[in-house]
Amino acid sequence: AAGIDEYYWSQLTGLRVENIQGLDLGLVTGFFETGANDVMVVKNCKVDREHLIPFTKFAIIDVDLDDKKIVVDWDPEF
Repeated sequence: AAGIDEYYWSQLTGLRVENIQGLDLGLVTGFFETGANDVMVVKNCKVDREHLIPFTKFAIIDVDLDDKKIVVDWDPEF
């Protein structure tokens, strides 16, 4: 698998995001840069919720461009 720094934001925008428990967190709607790392914006329209997930090796478990899915280690309450 590619490292987390080997993707263009445009490749990831629109992908489905789920946590390691299999819970659907929503779709990637964008990214923004911070001083420390990039942050992925994930919106779940079903529950009107937005998640701001750091795009780091600690939070991003897998990126599957073929399956259009990103798996994250992330608490759905955050």
